[in-house]
Amino acid sequence: RAIQLIKRNRDITFADQSGSPSSILLTTVSATLYQGETRILPALMTILGRLEENVKSAWPHRISVANPTNRSEDLCAKVTDDQYFRFVQWVCGFAGEVPKLNHTRGLDRIAAVLKVLFGEQVTTEVIKSYVRRLDEARTGRALRYSGSGLGVTSGLISPPHVFHGE
Repeated sequence: RAIQLIKRNRDITFADQSGSPSSILLTTVSATLYQGETRILPALMTILGRLEENVKSAWPHRISVANPTNRSEDLCAKVTDDQYFRFVQWVCGFAGEVPKLNHTRGLDRIAAVLKVLFGEQVTTEVIKSYVRRLDEARTGRALRYSGSGLGVTSGLISPPHVFHGE
């Protein structure tokens, strides 16, 4: 999922430009930098943080990313200097934006960050699906709350809503 989100942001960022980072480059470098995180946001932050460190420490030279099917081929050697520079700018910008999700509170504020990172249509669909699942859990008495927030796996069962009034 983290790789899918990286590619989605690439598609948003490079929408009207040629020479965007290739899928094989992003998949290979992400798989190499992944540290076994089981949750998507920590995995995304680790991959992007380590990639940012790598491109910054290699600068002004390029990082080397071996093609997994042909180890003698460097995937970064194929791109122009301008394309690599835009890749580095994108990595550093994206790596700086993703941690905002970790500190943002409120579904409307989280949605605003997600829209910038992954596009309005996708974000709207995801938020609607999330709200629908929460509502189904609430009406099915499976919605729980704990110190980390609302969820369906652990915590105290949310009491039913009782509306007093007209």
